[in-house]
Amino acid sequence: MISCRADKLHRTSKHMRHLGGLIPLLLLALLSRPLMASEPLPFYPNWGGNFTLQGPHDIPLQLSDFGGKVVLLSFGYTHCPDICPTTMLIMKQVIEQLGDDAEQVQVLFITLDPERDHADRLAAYTGYFNPNFIALTGSVDDIRQVADRYGMRFEKEQFDDAGNYSVAHSNVIYLLDQQGRIRVFFKLSAPAQEIADHVRQLQQEQQSRQ
Repeated sequence: MISCRADKLHRTSKHMRHLGGLIPLLLLALLSRPLMASEPLPFYPNWGGNFTLQGPHDIPLQLSDFGGKVVLLSFGYTHCPDICPTTMLIMKQVIEQLGDDAEQVQVLFITLDPERDHADRLAAYTGYFNPNFIALTGSVDDIRQVADRYGMRFEKEQFDDAGNYSVAHSNVIYLLDQQGRIRVFFKLSAPAQEIADHVRQLQQEQQSRQ
């Protein structure tokens, strides 16, 4: 049986040591820091940045293509039975809570398993939650480079005799502003309402500058 053990790896130091730390210590500290809705959102210039991966129909997409929109970004894989679907469900709930404000928000899902997550499978997966969600893929090396820049750690594990495997990975939802800059790192436990509130905060921040 294929299983996603990101939740256990996130909670236990044993697995963190085994993988050299799925979540860098600085990122772990950022995840642990609560933010008030009225507090100005910080910038993290040493994390993230623009990237190019393959979108639907094998069309190259850059993060900068979504300039002017708030982006909710997550990493995962379609065979994950629990953590990744939970993340996507949270994204779905955020979009629903935003109402008309969701028109200026883009949800991106980057696969960590490009060898199995082909374009059609990715499109069906994200489309199940919302037809406007976009899945991105690429070569293993390309995805590794993007993941490293965002502090995302992942590794294949639990191979069985049939060659099936799971992908252990850190679990973060990234909130990016209209210029593609990371402004908040959310834990999976973050309520959809909290995420929606911070999305609106970025939208209001943008409006105040116009």
